[in-house]
Amino acid sequence: MTSAPVQENLYEESIFRQDNRPYSPAGSKEGRIKSHINEEGNLTPADKNGSATVSDHVRGSEPMKSKSPYTSFSDEGPGIGKTYGDNVIEVDIKRLEADIAAGKISEVEVLRPEKVQAELQAKIDQAMKRLEENPTPKNQKRVDDAVRDLNNSVRDKEILIKGEIPAEYFNVKSTKNKMSGHILPKEDTPSFGNKESNGLKSKAQNDKINSSQNRTFDESLGPLASQEAQWINESSHWRDTNYGPKPGLAATEQTIATGTVQMELHPNFNNLVREMEELGYKVTIVEQDFARIIIDPQVKVKKMYLRGREFSGFDKEVTLIKGMDYNTMLHEHGHVVQVEKLRSQGINLATDKVVGRVSKSLGEVRYWNAIEYHNRLKDLERILDMQKAGIKVPNKVITQARHGAEFFGNKYRSSMIVETNNHLKQMRVNNSMKERLGYIYDDIKRLQNLYTY
Repeated sequence: MTSAPVQENLYEESIFRQDNRPYSPAGSKEGRIKSHINEEGNLTPADKNGSATVSDHVRGSEPMKSKSPYTSFSDEGPGIGKTYGDNVIEVDIKRLEADIAAGKISEVEVLRPEKVQAELQAKIDQAMKRLEENPTPKNQKRVDDAVRDLNNSVRDKEILIKGEIPAEYFNVKSTKNKMSGHILPKEDTPSFGNKESNGLKSKAQNDKINSSQNRTFDESLGPLASQEAQWINESSHWRDTNYGPKPGLAATEQTIATGTVQMELHPNFNNLVREMEELGYKVTIVEQDFARIIIDPQVKVKKMYLRGREFSGFDKEVTLIKGMDYNTMLHEHGHVVQVEKLRSQGINLATDKVVGRVSKSLGEVRYWNAIEYHNRLKDLERILDMQKAGIKVPNKVITQARHGAEFFGNKYRSSMIVETNNHLKQMRVNNSMKERLGYIYDDIKRLQNLYTY
């Protein structure tokens, strides 16, 4: 196995976790659960309320490993020591520990190597005592296992973090430094607005931009917010009623924070593409004239059958438009989240059925109206949460999100109504939708209660 190249650390003091599929909870073997980056962007353990001990976690045996509240790290970066995956999660451990000590973060604990090794040594001592009292092959194996656990932990310079790590304390990057050819943004990606103000020039400035989606608004961003509003007002594509794809703006701290930036210029673009590909989606980027869009951004899940009608699996695809705004990319990613979350509940959502070469759309109109309405409400929730956090979100962006939620809300409500006096049929429709939509049915009610438009 060849080692990955050593990469420059992002933080003053970093710890690292290598993972082939950082966004997936699925372990290396079927049925296993591992630490992963969840849909909120936080790094969560297999079970943040789990009962597994440090020894259980380090040993990695089931069922306790899938009940672990810990995530493993090392202070050795990619390219040093044993390789565990093609992606690396780098944590700003110094700032994380400082904020834990200051009470800014709760329910998160850092166990440095000396503490991890002390707990493992205690396990060895217990096993040795048991062997001395009762020298059986079973007790000898307990000693051997405990010693191996400690040796492995020392080898990896293992650091454990208990609990869920907020997104602002880590960064994800590929140790291969490459993506699939069809999704690589060109070096001279066209941008909109004043190119001289893109601001992507120095490492220090890029570092600021990389963290901007997590920052709140301050007075220093005032000119950038005014510039963003000017670009939006000058473009007919950004009219109030356009809740669809729009040409993204030039990259500044402000446009990245609000999601109006061109998607390829957003620092999380590659991570999102990689996550969708790891979940089995083919990500295709097409060129379109934003004045005459023929192929909309979309998520397709096709249920594939052979000519003999034998089921052969699912074909999943995400279509994006080159140069569109990052918020629209997040909307399509929201559909991927819906599909995968429903699948975890045993509901296999499919948009099309394909037998041989013949394709047919699946699902009732009211079903797809509910799916789209829910995703529009999630868009509105995300944008209003940014505003609550202090980010100066352009009024047009909020208005567009409200228009989208209102349009599909009306379609959803009208499609749910059957004959006025047929209460039994209405009840059957409601129960059927609740069964087929899983968590989405109740989440629509939650979001409707939170957001009026």
